[in-house]
Amino acid sequence: MTSFAGRLNSVLQTRNITKAELARRTGIGRNSISDYTSGKYEAKQDNLYLIARTLEVNEAWLMGLPDMPMDKPNILSVYQQLRSERQKRVDSFAAEQLVAQQAEADNIGDNVVNSSSEDADDETKTLVTGRASVATDLGDGDAQDIGASPIVGRVADMPHGTD
Repeated sequence: MTSFAGRLNSVLQTRNITKAELARRTGIGRNSISDYTSGKYEAKQDNLYLIARTLEVNEAWLMGLPDMPMDKPNILSVYQQLRSERQKRVDSFAAEQLVAQQAEADNIGDNVVNSSSEDADDETKTLVTGRASVATDLGDGDAQDIGASPIVGRVADMPHGTD
């Protein structure tokens, strides 16, 4: 069985999930799910991703690609397949990442200060961080390099991924 419809039907049966339940969990319409399972249509990438994530299967397997495992490999199964010297490298890297993550958390915590303004009804949290060089808009379209001065911004205004 290498078709999208066949694999989708197979995993629904294996996971004991109905088409209606899959539609509910993914937000994809029931008619679309029925079209996928009948082979009338194949899911486009966005719906394929939702289905694979919901059913916890490998997207490539669901698409019908040969020689792909059904289940997504988890980190433990990959780790266990590594030779001893590579496992040691993974251990070392993971330990370094954990230390770095904790240091970042500690630094962010040290740089968050409570502040309030007379204009604001509520107290806000402000993140103060230093960068070597930062440009700021002066409001007239010109940018000014403010050098190593700290950047001050409300935490709520910081975009996700700001580091």
